[in-house]
Amino acid sequence: MDNRTLITTADFDKTKKPVIFLGNWCLHNLNKHRWLNMNYKVHKTEIFSYKNSQRLLYQSKKIYESILGDLSISLNDYHNLEWKKKSWRIIVGPWLFRFVSIFLKNIELINDIKKHHDVIIDVENSLDKKVSLTTCDLWDFTEKIHNDCYNKHLFSIAISKIFKKDSIYEDYKKLDKNIDTDFSYLKSKKINFFSKSINYLLKIIERILCFKNKIIFYKIYHGNIYSLIKIFFNLKEFPFKYNLNEERKIFKFNHTKRSSFKIRSSNDFCEKIIRDFIREALPTIYLEGFNETLKKSRSGIFPKKRDLIYSRNIQYDYMFKFWAAQQIENGSKLIYGQHGAGYDFFENDHNIDHETEISELFLSWGWKHNNKKVLPASCNFLEGLKNFEIVTNKKSLLVLTENYHYFKHNDIFYLNNIYHGKKDYVTKSTETIFELLNLSQKNIFDMTIRVHPKDKRQPVPYKTLLDKNFKNIKYDHNQNIMVSFNNYELIIFSSLVHTSFLHCVGLNKPCIVLVTFDLISINEKYQNICKDLIGSKVFHTSAESASSFLNNEFKNLKSWWNSSKVKNSIKKFKDIHVNRDPISSKLINILSNKKNF
Repeated sequence: MDNRTLITTADFDKTKKPVIFLGNWCLHNLNKHRWLNMNYKVHKTEIFSYKNSQRLLYQSKKIYESILGDLSISLNDYHNLEWKKKSWRIIVGPWLFRFVSIFLKNIELINDIKKHHDVIIDVENSLDKKVSLTTCDLWDFTEKIHNDCYNKHLFSIAISKIFKKDSIYEDYKKLDKNIDTDFSYLKSKKINFFSKSINYLLKIIERILCFKNKIIFYKIYHGNIYSLIKIFFNLKEFPFKYNLNEERKIFKFNHTKRSSFKIRSSNDFCEKIIRDFIREALPTIYLEGFNETLKKSRSGIFPKKRDLIYSRNIQYDYMFKFWAAQQIENGSKLIYGQHGAGYDFFENDHNIDHETEISELFLSWGWKHNNKKVLPASCNFLEGLKNFEIVTNKKSLLVLTENYHYFKHNDIFYLNNIYHGKKDYVTKSTETIFELLNLSQKNIFDMTIRVHPKDKRQPVPYKTLLDKNFKNIKYDHNQNIMVSFNNYELIIFSSLVHTSFLHCVGLNKPCIVLVTFDLISINEKYQNICKDLIGSKVFHTSAESASSFLNNEFKNLKSWWNSSKVKNSIKKFKDIHVNRDPISSKLINILSNKKNF
């Protein structure tokens, strides 16, 4: 077996040395000029197979819960609080689960390649001289984990431990490294005097008009304004919008203070590595900036007390998250709800675990769960909205997700997408999109492409990739995707986990989906529904299948969409995942019962 130098990400310099790349994400289309003529091999891991990805997800959850318990104690000691684990789960849980997930995945990948190959570790190609895991908040962290740099830092730490580079590992652990602790690449978001004045005026209005309210509504993503007002009227609550424009302050990293922040170690090999870097990786808003942020949330526009909190998104580090955690600590109840696609599509969904742990009730868009906190309700986003009008212009819109090479946690669909990916494309979904676009040049239909609003944050943005490889690509730039759909006869989704796919199904818009993952990845209770959708040609497991559909069924789309076979398969899916309640009766009853409890 020949020895090869290990390269872990797409961020590398061309070399004449024989190398082995850790995975296909190292060899994408935009850095092809570097790797094409190199002497290389690519490690093929089985970690991302369905069976092993389930194990990886389970292990991520186990380590997450272990660290969260200790981290809650450490944060209470540091901030002189006595908060319960549930409150800290609200504050740090979304960050911690992502951190544990991606770090564990990267550790396991290094473990795996060590077992199967004789690799050479050199500072020039395999390790970063300095690593920094510092971030200021969940937004900053989420942006970083999608890129090569942060992942290379994690890989470097794993390599130094697994390959027994002890002195390097200890250097990585030091908190007083010469790194950017001021976050000079970021700017604090400040609101102007006018906005501050408006917010202060709204605070006064809120105190006057909402003093009898028992429920606070925050980011509930409800249909139109009229259906929302109806909910307030039935609940006898005065309507008020709390998710206003707010400042984002960047808190500096203080290694002296962090030295006094303690968290115990672990006997588990992988967990020990992750715990060794919690002190550095914990975003500054949870340590250096916590007290100031909590104080601002108390003195801001939010009321002093509410018995009931209803929200569908308490994830990112807005003031409301800190206010809500304090309220729940003091006895308030949280009703949480589904806010996007993908829920319950695969087993052991962490989103469901987290959101049921922090809430008294969780409102799904129709699906049932063995967790008693889950109540099947309706797709609130569609309440009060009319079905799409029929369009017959032979135009189609291909809606893309982000081009993930690294994902925020060990999502089964993502791991499966990487598992079946190839160099150049990296993921199976990107390969399928390319194949479809190449085939579409022979079709008669008029296709436009819509990239994700955050496409640019990925190491290989779809727009850059498409512009390089195709001529005369047309892009849809309408800011409102629902309005945009009215301009096309057919919507093509690159993934099942598009929230907009559920909107189309719920509002009777003809659409198809590229399903590029193994069917076994789908939750077993939905596999027959998926098979029916494949049989009715709503789901397509290959570019050839989608292209054939566009050449045939698209010629008489209305007839296909209204056929009994399509209607029946759509109805089975819709009843579970896009249930509609035009008068919001379920939601009103649930909130009314909890309000008067």
